[in-house]
Amino acid sequence: MRILITLALLIGCVGTVFGATLKLADGTSLRGEVVSLSNDVYTIRSDSLGTVKVPAADVVSIRYGRSTTQDSSGAQAQVQQLQTQLAADATVMSMIGELQNDPQLQAILADPEIMRAVATGDLTTLMANEKFMAVMNNEKVRAITRQATGEK
Repeated sequence: MRILITLALLIGCVGTVFGATLKLADGTSLRGEVVSLSNDVYTIRSDSLGTVKVPAADVVSIRYGRSTTQDSSGAQAQVQQLQTQLAADATVMSMIGELQNDPQLQAILADPEIMRAVATGDLTTLMANEKFMAVMNNEKVRAITRQATGEK
């Protein structure tokens, strides 16, 4: 059950971390997948531009796939809905079961800083954490995300 809850939170974060629109100081916008935040530089993977590095100082705002102003009760309701959706999908539950002994996921579960950031929705901390980003880029986790969100 702990893995189900954690994956629901992680997939909830995937929905916000991936598919972002960055508004830049010069007035332009950049749409893409936030790959990382390291040394105050965002790495964005854009369909049209490829991989782009943007200094954090040039970013005015980031808008994710869902509202970034969502209150905590709304976020909790969304996570609970996602948990219910994951638990009802036999394919997803099988995929989650296969991840139980994955060393990357176990490292996330054992890291209090990451778990605190996941629980509070602290995307800046999560994106700057190499262990978290490794799990987000883990093909098994991405496959679960695609299955859960209906992506192809």
